[in-house]
Amino acid sequence: MKRKIWSFMLATLLLVASVVNVGASGDRPNYSDYQFTTTYACNVRAGTSTDYRIIASLPHGHIAYSDHSSSAYVYSQERWIDLTVSNGWGWVRADLVCPSNACYVVTTQAGVHLRALATVDCESLGILPYGTYVEVLGTLGEFYHVMVRSTGMEGTYGYVSTQFVHYV
Repeated sequence: MKRKIWSFMLATLLLVASVVNVGASGDRPNYSDYQFTTTYACNVRAGTSTDYRIIASLPHGHIAYSDHSSSAYVYSQERWIDLTVSNGWGWVRADLVCPSNACYVVTTQAGVHLRALATVDCESLGILPYGTYVEVLGTLGEFYHVMVRSTGMEGTYGYVSTQFVHYV
């Protein structure tokens, strides 16, 4: 009986050690690339907090890559994305980047109304100025359902006419 208990304890210890070793090894899983566009000039940091040192700075509109499909990391109510930069990789706040495959920009000088519903007959939530980045979440007729990624209305959801925003 003692031999079975010791065998079980040894097996459990080896299993825990292998899991801890995988996490501590520094090896990163090999996922396909994910591309992001910066919606502001931003700093890439050594960790998931502004307390970490800056390892690179990226300009507004820069395209960067993450090699993790699960790169978003929640840290004290903020989400962080790990990005590959010229001198390695680091972390950027997720609200400062937009997934490139869904990143569009307002292209009309007059701006575009952000609407509560996908129709011009409903209230405007505000005007998104030229150059505003939006993340397109879907299409409904002649409108994109978007989340605003820049210009003071960050995180606001609504609808914009497909005529006035274009893929970055």
